[in-house]
Amino acid sequence: MNNSGLSAKSKINYPIVILINFIFFESGLVASVIGAIIPDIIVTYNLGYGIAGVLLFSYFIAYGVVAIPAGWLGERTSVKTVILLALAVGFLGTFLFALFPVYAIALLSLFLIGCCLAAAQVNLMPLLRVAVGGENLAFYTLFMTLLFGLGSFISPHIYSYFVNHLFTDGTNNNLILHFLEKQLSPETKWVAVYWVSSAALLLTLIVISFIQFPQIKLEENEKTGTRSSYIQLLKDKRVVLFFLAIFFYVFCEQGVANWMSQFLKTYHNVSPQTTGAFTLSYYWILLTVGCSLGMFLVKFFDSRKIMSVAASLALIALFASLWGGKDISIIAFALIGLFISVLWPISMELAFNTVDYHHGSFSGILFTGTIGGAVGPLLVGAAGDYIGLRLGMLLVAVPLFYLLFISFWTKPRVKNRTLKMMKTKVASS
Repeated sequence: MNNSGLSAKSKINYPIVILINFIFFESGLVASVIGAIIPDIIVTYNLGYGIAGVLLFSYFIAYGVVAIPAGWLGERTSVKTVILLALAVGFLGTFLFALFPVYAIALLSLFLIGCCLAAAQVNLMPLLRVAVGGENLAFYTLFMTLLFGLGSFISPHIYSYFVNHLFTDGTNNNLILHFLEKQLSPETKWVAVYWVSSAALLLTLIVISFIQFPQIKLEENEKTGTRSSYIQLLKDKRVVLFFLAIFFYVFCEQGVANWMSQFLKTYHNVSPQTTGAFTLSYYWILLTVGCSLGMFLVKFFDSRKIMSVAASLALIALFASLWGGKDISIIAFALIGLFISVLWPISMELAFNTVDYHHGSFSGILFTGTIGGAVGPLLVGAAGDYIGLRLGMLLVAVPLFYLLFISFWTKPRVKNRTLKMMKTKVASS
């Protein structure tokens, strides 16, 4: 038996794959609206960039707090138990802020939402690997990211719809809008997205509670380990470097997503409620398109080569977005989403196919790296207060250079299966 789960004849468990992808779609829907509402948060609470960045810090620091304990809990109870608990915590976070839209509650709310998504994701990644096998992991991780991007694409449109249709002249005959107008004020109409998120999480919680989960037996190297297993992993240079790869990827993704709308407003006088929101939406949809393209490319090319080209193009787009004119800036910001789309899934695939032990514990360490999403926007915002948002956003270049380094450094035990490899295998048999 191949304990690494990397057999070339791995049988794909499609029900588990569908479930994982659905939850990642919901994660994108709930999480990615934050970038769209940052300009409204700054205006509503009269915040500086740095203080606004603390809100984003509150959300992503939850990953650092919850990731490893969530992996431990998932092994000792069940994935379904952890998912239901995570959704309940997420619902509490969104509903609290919907009822009490003040800054202090926003901090707590975003932390609870972060706990929800971290607990769900850290338990689902090892299951995806078990469900599809190591040689198919690159393809299905890209597809999972595609659905996360699709949810992220929808979020800014939901935000834009509500801020442009609530409290308009005349009587509102739409029952949902009428209900929301009773709960909100014209100054806080952007909070409507949290009412929608609350409803979505509650509905998902109810539906999943009735679903019979199949029994998934994790292999020994995919179980959450003991203290000694974490110590062993942290002493491995490869583990630290892949942790930093995830840290820097999320630093980059969120540093761009959460500040682009404010950047366009500050430097190009672009409305965050229309063009700014739509640019963010295009950023996410191009991230989705990039995942689709990535799913195609990994069938033909070594994933490391794809990663190096993508990181290089993302750097070019970043510089164009920060120093180009209005139209160039809008287009370049969206294109960053296209180019970085493959960096996270390929980093995860390379990590699991390079480090061949304690994958449950390793998954927890990797997902802890998503605290880069807490550090990135906070550093960009804090720097923006002192040297301007343009130079502050230049910090995003550092993660991209690091990911470019990873693409050249890593030596995976199992390479992604390409058509060329398959033809060679057939010819030799």
